[in-house]
This record gives sequence, C-alpha cells and structure tokens, in this order.
Amino acid sequence: MTEVTQKQGSFYDQNRSLILMIGLFVFFIFFKMLDIFWLTLDEDWGDILLSKSFSFVLIIFLLIFMGKTLKDIGIKKEYFVYNCLFSLGFVLLSIVTMRVVHTFVAGDFGAWDLSEVTLSFLYFTFVTNIVNVMMEESLFRGIYLRLSLDVTKKHFWKANLLQAFFFGIWHFPTPLKEYVIGEMTLPEVILYTFVLCLFSFLVAIPWGYYYYKTSSLLPSLIWHLFWNSTLGILPLSSDNMAAYLIALSTGIVVGLLSIPVFERFISPKILKELPPWT
Repeated sequence: MTEVTQKQGSFYDQNRSLILMIGLFVFFIFFKMLDIFWLTLDEDWGDILLSKSFSFVLIIFLLIFMGKTLKDIGIKKEYFVYNCLFSLGFVLLSIVTMRVVHTFVAGDFGAWDLSEVTLSFLYFTFVTNIVNVMMEESLFRGIYLRLSLDVTKKHFWKANLLQAFFFGIWHFPTPLKEYVIGEMTLPEVILYTFVLCLFSFLVAIPWGYYYYKTSSLLPSLIWHLFWNSTLGILPLSSDNMAAYLIALSTGIVVGLLSIPVFERFISPKILKELPPWT
C-alpha cells in the first residue's frame, strides 16, 4: 500500500510540475506578445524591456509564493570569479569563431567595423540585455530545469531537453511579428522561426548543463548576456543565408563542445548537482 501511495504521489508531482510549466509559459508569453504586438515597445526601444522587467518582478513574487528565493534558483555569489571566467572564456571563443567563419564564408570583412557604435548604444544594449537574461535565465534555467527534474523523475538529460524545448519555442513571437508587419513572406517566416527556435533550443542545452552541475545561474547568465550583447553590437548579416547559418551553427557547436571540456577540466570543488524542485 505504501509503495502504491508513493507511486501516486510521484505521478501527482510529475503532472503538477508539468502543468505548472505549461501554465507559466502561457502566462509569460502573453506579456511578451502584448509588448510586441500591442505596445510595440520593441520598435521604439529596440527591445521588449517593459515586459521583461515586469516578468522578472513576477518571477520574484512567484518564488516568494512558493517559499523560494533568488538564491534557491542559483543567483548566488559562491565561486563567482571561477564561474565568470569559465563561461566568459567559452562565450568569447564561441563568438569569435562564429564571426570569423561568417567573415570568410560571406567574404564580408567589414562586419568588424565598430566606427558607428556609440557609448550610449553599448550601454543601452548591455543594460537591456541584463534585464533580458535575468528574466529568461531565472525562468527557464532557474525554475524550469528544477521543475523538469520533477517531471522526468530526476533524469537530467530529459529534464535539460525539456527546459531547452520551452526556451526554444519562447522565441517564436519575434519572427511572427516580421510577418504581421509585412517585413517577411510566409515561407521566410517559417524558415526564420525554425532557425531561431532550433538554435535557441540548442544553446540552452549547455546553459542548462552548467546550471545543473554547479547549482549556479552565473555561467548561463554570463554566457547569455555576452552572447546577446555581442550579436546586438556586431550582428551577423543574413544577406548571405548560407554564411549566416554556418556561422550560427559554428557558435552553437562550440557551446555544445564546452560540455565535455567542462567535465574534463572544471574544478571538482565547485560541482554541486542541482536538486529537484520538490
């Protein structure tokens, strides 16, 4: 009887966690689409800063309601320098490799031109991305990976792919907006959506891995912040689609290859596997 009760409880926790993940996704995607399609602040500010800021505040209230804190989802100072240096090393390697590949495949050597990048643009790009990555990492790694461990009975790789899946489809409103305003045709939007969601899914895999291994959001926060900011300051041109896709693929591959490197060289003292949410 006890074993049956335990199985029922486990099944209940799995379904409760999955329903919570779906419910949170619908809730937060609503605010994102409201910002993009109704407030259109992405057109005036260059980013959906309002919905991201509001969503991060909501995440804090959600954690309080659940009896959790930001520290519980990995926002903490332990091994700060170590985590920053490791993640910075790989994000810089990924970005430089990606841009070098794009430059040579596309034959576009002017892509490194920073002459029109102002200090105010650098500041604005960095600040908006801080808000962006804090919200997304807190939700998709901090909360979703924890819930995914419940859903998958603590099977990490299944849990990691689940959180990465939600992070991937989180990006579909951006190409949809291009179609609504007439900037892209339907076939172009379908391709753009597929590429954006797929690459977002893939890059979320190492981010989830780092979080699980260290119980710290710092590695994924640093990587996410510098990845987004660099692509904002020096965006890859999509005029040459082959060069664009090859370059992005190269950056993703470097990110995925960082996993075995992490396992081989990371100091054991900072390893602290993430416990499930419940």
